[in-house]
Parts: sequence; C-alpha cells; structure tokens
Amino acid sequence: MKKIIAYIAALMTSLWGAVPVWAEEVKTSILDGSKVGENGEGIFYILNLVLTIMTYGVGILATMGIVIAGYTYLTAKDDASKVMKAKERIIQIVIGLAMYAIIWSLLQFLLPGGLFGDGSTPN
Repeated sequence: MKKIIAYIAALMTSLWGAVPVWAEEVKTSILDGSKVGENGEGIFYILNLVLTIMTYGVGILATMGIVIAGYTYLTAKDDASKVMKAKERIIQIVIGLAMYAIIWSLLQFLLPGGLFGDGSTPN
C-alpha cells in the first residue's frame, strides 16, 4: 500500500509543474498543418494526399501481382490450366489498372485546382 501511495505521489509531483505547450503551426512529413486550415481548403489537401497514397499502393500491388503471375507462367511448364490462369490474372491486373486510371483522372478533375493541385503543370 505504501508503494502505491509513493507512486501516486511521485506521479502527481511530476505532473504538478507540467505546462502545456501549443505549437503555432503543425508540420509533419506527411501532413502540412499550414495547408490544412488555409481558407477551408484543408479537406481537399487531405483528399489529394489520400489519393496519392492510394495511387502508390495500387502501383505496388499491381507490380506484385504481375510478378506473381509471371512466376506462375514461368513455372507452369506444360500445364495449360496454369498458363491460362496466369494469363487471365495479368489481363485482370491490366484492366484494373485501366479502371483505376479512369477513376483517378475523374477524381483529379473533381478536386479544385485541376490535375496538379494548384492549377500549374508539373516541373
């Protein structure tokens, strides 16, 4: 019981002098706080960030799928069903990438600022 009281007393004395510190501007490597609260455009900045992350994810997953389907195709030897399965998987991945490209371009068109976020062309 004495140890518990000692721990509580130590915790209270350590928190007694704690002063909250508020940052004026929050910047991290992912989310720039200065753009989030600027003229109510924060949601569009976050949506663009999410769309960019999703694009990288789709690219990585499509690459992994192509590699796995290619490995299946290479190791199929004379098994026609494995060859057909690998070819179908590759075709489905290409169709999925085409569909994502259409959805991506539609969402980029709907986000304010055009295709590149601020209306400018990429460098």
